[in-house]
Amino acid sequence: MRVRRRSDYRVVKWKNGLGETAEIAIHPANADLTNFEWRVSMASVAAGGPFSEFPAIDRHLAILSGDGIALTLGDQAPIKLTQATPPLAFPGDVPASAELLGRPVTDLNAMARRGLGYTPSMTRLDLAGEATIDKSTRFLMIHCATGATDALGAGDTLILDENEKSPAILRGTAGLYVITF
Repeated sequence: MRVRRRSDYRVVKWKNGLGETAEIAIHPANADLTNFEWRVSMASVAAGGPFSEFPAIDRHLAILSGDGIALTLGDQAPIKLTQATPPLAFPGDVPASAELLGRPVTDLNAMARRGLGYTPSMTRLDLAGEATIDKSTRFLMIHCATGATDALGAGDTLILDENEKSPAILRGTAGLYVITF
């Protein structure tokens, strides 16, 4: 079990070059945007525009701060995403674009390459007290979006790798995102 502090995240350019993202974790550790198996990052979005396309990748997106976005996937009607809506799963190879609903946003993005045996998911957990989060997949990450726990401050992420079997036990008052691969 390890904790990645927000100050330790690596800042990288978006694949389409239109912004930057704070890379929380990538697997394998030496991977880049062309050959990762899975990746978790936070992006600051200051203006609307196209999303980077990721062929053969499944994505999950949540809004951490700001007023939200209207996300258009292919020729579908825009989907409104805010801090109050659950994370959205969508294929990374479908053309996507977003328009801000007001103030700039920070989003949380989890991506996994199809066909490698990962079953990605992202859910929000509002912690008030104690929670035990079982590890039933190869990788488990818990990102603290707001508040704090005994192990995490806002912006920090707890990571349990594939060899770890123990559950994560957290205490505090926080808005958490549980990401599994």
